[in-house]
Amino acid sequence: MTEPTDTAATADTDLAGIATGIIDANVYVTIACVDEHGSPWASPVFYATADAVDFYWMSSPLTRHSRALAVRPEVSLLIFDSTAAPLTGDALVMTADAAQIADGDEAALARALAVFPGPAGRGGRPVRVEQVSGDSPYRMYRARAREWFVQCPWGDGGCAAHGLTYDHRIAVDLAAS
Repeated sequence: MTEPTDTAATADTDLAGIATGIIDANVYVTIACVDEHGSPWASPVFYATADAVDFYWMSSPLTRHSRALAVRPEVSLLIFDSTAAPLTGDALVMTADAAQIADGDEAALARALAVFPGPAGRGGRPVRVEQVSGDSPYRMYRARAREWFVQCPWGDGGCAAHGLTYDHRIAVDLAAS
């Protein structure tokens, strides 16, 4: 059975607002990737975004997730509050294409550093170009989201919009927001 994606069924719910609220309330995104051998891997990274489409983080090209996305750029992203009680939290799941910002692509690096690490209240420290280029062990990465899914709002044990009694996701278009 595929998960419902009928946004009309939840038209009275601000799905885009739920999704952007999840993005704004959290500082880590889990990147799920697959390496060249088909082995899955998931890694949490501190992220920043200005538009809910392009997500930026700083990482070493030698990490397992960086090596995997270098050969298979298709990833899944997950943002959620891991402290929420069961059946009370919201989550945002995305499909995306991810890549290291190429050495020498100064325009892309400037865009990334204009967004990353986000507002000071998120806890990140400003990053200088020399910290993610040249001899530095770190680089900037970008994931460009293609699809966004939020948990379908449901009350006491079920989703009235879809008649389902299990946790499921519904599509929301944040590129249009």
